[in-house]
Amino acid sequence: MAPPGAQRGAKSGPRGGSRGGSRGGSRGGGKGFRLAARTQEAMLTSHCCFSAQKIKEQLVHKAKVKKDYYKQLAKEDPDLETPDYVKEIFGERTIDDQGNIVDYESGSKRKRGDESDDEEGDDEKVHDLDEPSSEEEGTHSETESKGTQRGKFTRTVRPNPFKKDVEKQHISKEAAQKEREEALKLKEKQQKERKNYYKQRKEVRGKMMARNSKGQPKMGSQINLLLDKIQHDVALENRKEKKRLKRKEQRNKQGQQPQDVED
Repeated sequence: MAPPGAQRGAKSGPRGGSRGGSRGGSRGGGKGFRLAARTQEAMLTSHCCFSAQKIKEQLVHKAKVKKDYYKQLAKEDPDLETPDYVKEIFGERTIDDQGNIVDYESGSKRKRGDESDDEEGDDEKVHDLDEPSSEEEGTHSETESKGTQRGKFTRTVRPNPFKKDVEKQHISKEAAQKEREEALKLKEKQQKERKNYYKQRKEVRGKMMARNSKGQPKMGSQINLLLDKIQHDVALENRKEKKRLKRKEQRNKQGQQPQDVED
């Protein structure tokens, strides 16, 4: 006879462990295997670094192969050396067939060695790129007579076709600047006149509203203001009358001139 604990275990069946089993443990739960976020980032970073390192190694290898190729090519075929006219342009130094050093400086060649400077006929011929060829001598003969010096052409100064337009633009700018200055002066003058007007108006209003100790208006100040206003109006009318008489005299003179001519 089996113990009672064993019978209960046989009847109930397997329950599963704490980490797995048929029902799933506390850490699994049937969701499958997943990488942590940090692990994924580390894998991506390592992959990118590996790709960059691989590309760098390929570029270095190609550069080395190219350099070795040109070195070997120069050894096998000496005709691939830099031409003399290119050396002349860049002022390089080279060695001729006899072992003498040849300097190329500003379109001229000099030899160094056992040969003296007087033996210029034995020097190697240097091609001048600025010199015109024999076929082009006829076409450039006229231009050479006007402005050439040792095979180098000098450009003559030509008149500017846009000179009139530039002058017109300059004149228009000056006119616009003058108009702006006049408008600014007029604005300042108007502001000054407005300021003086409001100042006088404030003074007149203060005199009209002046009161004595009893609260009554001061008649003396009001009478003075009225007299000043009357004098101002009379002076204005006198100026208008003078202008009217002057215009009348001018019209009379203009009407008498045709009669004198007819007489």
